[in-house]
Amino acid sequence: MKVKIYSGFAAVCIFLMVASCSKKEKQKLYNEVESEESCLAEPSWFPHSQTANPKEGKDSPFANGKTVTNMDFYKWSWQKFLWLTKPVQVSRTLNIMDDGKLKPLTILDTLPLFLVADKIIAIDDAMREIKTRGGANVHLIYNEQACSNQVLQSNPNYGLEKNSYEVLYSLHTSPIMQQAAQDFIYQMETGVLDSVVNYKGFPVGSLELKVSWIDIAALPDGEVANYFVTKAAISRDGGKTFKVRDAAMLGMHVVGVVENHPEFVWATFQKKDMTVAYDFPENKASSSEEKLLFKKGSTSGIEGILFPNNGKTPTPYEAYELFEYGVPVNKDGSFMVTSQSEPSNLNNIKDINTCVSNNLKDVFKNYYCNGAVWLNTEDYKTAEEQGRMIVSLGNHIGSAEPKGKGELGLLRGSTNCANATMETFTQTFQSSLDSVNVSTLANCFSCHTAPSFKNYSIQSPLYVSHIFDAAVQRSNGSSDKEIELMKNKQVLMHFIEHN
Repeated sequence: MKVKIYSGFAAVCIFLMVASCSKKEKQKLYNEVESEESCLAEPSWFPHSQTANPKEGKDSPFANGKTVTNMDFYKWSWQKFLWLTKPVQVSRTLNIMDDGKLKPLTILDTLPLFLVADKIIAIDDAMREIKTRGGANVHLIYNEQACSNQVLQSNPNYGLEKNSYEVLYSLHTSPIMQQAAQDFIYQMETGVLDSVVNYKGFPVGSLELKVSWIDIAALPDGEVANYFVTKAAISRDGGKTFKVRDAAMLGMHVVGVVENHPEFVWATFQKKDMTVAYDFPENKASSSEEKLLFKKGSTSGIEGILFPNNGKTPTPYEAYELFEYGVPVNKDGSFMVTSQSEPSNLNNIKDINTCVSNNLKDVFKNYYCNGAVWLNTEDYKTAEEQGRMIVSLGNHIGSAEPKGKGELGLLRGSTNCANATMETFTQTFQSSLDSVNVSTLANCFSCHTAPSFKNYSIQSPLYVSHIFDAAVQRSNGSSDKEIELMKNKQVLMHFIEHN
C-alpha cells in the first residue's frame, strides 16, 4: 500500500489525528488529505499507448484489510477509461477488385481497445453480440436515452450545416461478464441458482460500457479534431439497414466490478465544453456562445432537463448539467449535506482530471471524468454479506441521505452522478428545481437496483445490470417490446416514489 510523506508540523498533526480516530473517522480523514498530492495520476499510465488494465482483485486497493480511499475509486475509473481507449493495432481484410476479380487485401488499422472485438464485445441491450460490418467500427442502433425514452438532439446553431442531429448509443461488455451472464442464466433455468431471490454478484473484471455518439455533421469543422471520431454504421430502422458515417464520441459510462463491490463502480466520462452547468446562486444556466447541447442565451428552471411525464417534454437545446461533477449544491451554492464528504470528493475529481489531461497527448485529453458512484462496503466483508446488503436496500440503494436519517448512508462519490448525454432527462425526477434536495437526488442507482424490472419480488445483485435483466427476460421468452414496457414501468415507479 502506498504511503504518503508529509513534512514538518503538518506530518505530525496528520499522524496524531489518524492515530486517535475511529475507523469511520479515518476513512473520512484519508478522503480529505488524499487530494494534497501534486499529481494524482500514476506515472505508469503514460504514455497512453502503454496504460495497463487496473488491478481490481485481491491484489488491488479494494481487497479486504486495506484502507480504501475515495481517490482509489477515481484512480480506477481513470485508469480503466485510459486502458479502454488506448490505441491498439489491428489487421483487417478487405476485398478489392484487381483485374476484374475480387482479391483479399490485409491492412493495419489503429482502434481504441474498446472497439477491438476480441477485447471488448459489442452487444445489444439484451447482451446479444453485434458483429460489425460494412467497414464500420461501431454500430449505432439506439437513439433513446435509458429510463426516459427521450431522444437528445444537438443544437442546430452549433454545427456547420445548421441541422439538429440525434445523439446515438452503443453498448459493450467484457468477455468475463458475458460468460458469467450466460452461466447465471443457465443456473437459474436449471434450478442450481434460485431464480426468485439470490445474492450472487458478477465476478471481478465484469464490465459494461455505454457510449454516446453523434454524426460529425453536428460539429463545426474546427471542432471535429477535438473529438475521437470513427466509422459508424448508423441505423434509423432498428437495425434493418445501415448507413456508414463518421461519428464523434461524446461520452462513456465505465461500469465495472472490483473486489468487494458487486454493485459495480459507476464512472462516467464526457467531452469537455459540450454544455453548461446550472448556476444555483444565479438561478440560471447560460452560455454566451452556441454549444453542442445548449443554445446561446440562458434558461431558468428545469425545462431543459425535465423528466418527461404527463405529456410534458423537455425544451429543446437547453440540455444543461444539473450539478457539475454530480456533486449536489444548495440554492446558495453551498454543498448539500449527503452521505459523501465535500469538498474533498469534488477536489479529488478536479485534481485527477487536471493531472490526467496534462499528461495525455492524444485526443482523449479533451475528455474528463464527470463523477463516479459506488457503495461503502467496509462493514460487509464477504460476498454473501455484500449481496444481502444490496438486496436489502431494494430501490433505495441510491439514497444519498447521510447516516442517522433513516438510511444506512452507504452511497459514495458523486451522489447525483449523471452524464449530460445519457441521463440528460433523469438528472432529477422532480418537476421543479425547488423540489431537489438530499432525499430526492438521482444517480445511477436510482434505476439500477436489485429488484428485477419484471417483478419487484424477483431480486438479486445481478439485476443491478439492466442488460443482464433484459437477457434473463429474453431467455424466458419476452419480446423486445415487452422488455421495453417492463423497463418503462420500473422507471415510472421510481418517478412516483421520488414525487
